[in-house]
Amino acid sequence: MRRGTDPQLKFKIPYTADLIDDGYITFNQKGETVIEKMLSESSVTVEDYSVAVFLSQEETLQFSSNCKYPVMAQLRLKLDGGTAVASNIVEIPVGAILKDGVI
Repeated sequence: MRRGTDPQLKFKIPYTADLIDDGYITFNQKGETVIEKMLSESSVTVEDYSVAVFLSQEETLQFSSNCKYPVMAQLRLKLDGGTAVASNIVEIPVGAILKDGVI
């Protein structure tokens, strides 16, 4: 992912959409939560066997491009019946841009 862009990140999951009651995606960098997206947000799409998250330019500008600190992302879901599950934590490298800001 590159700062100042609006990427779509897709998580593959072993569940159909009708089995998911609630959930969120957390983006963490340097041990701090930077962005948290609820599944109910318009920037999150839940489909059978996948969850897609759209980040805005403003959101990706919140990340540091220091290669020592990749963004860590994790999806947590509450399934029908109350079972809670979590994805593996994914490391996402963040690329720099030459001119900061939104275009």
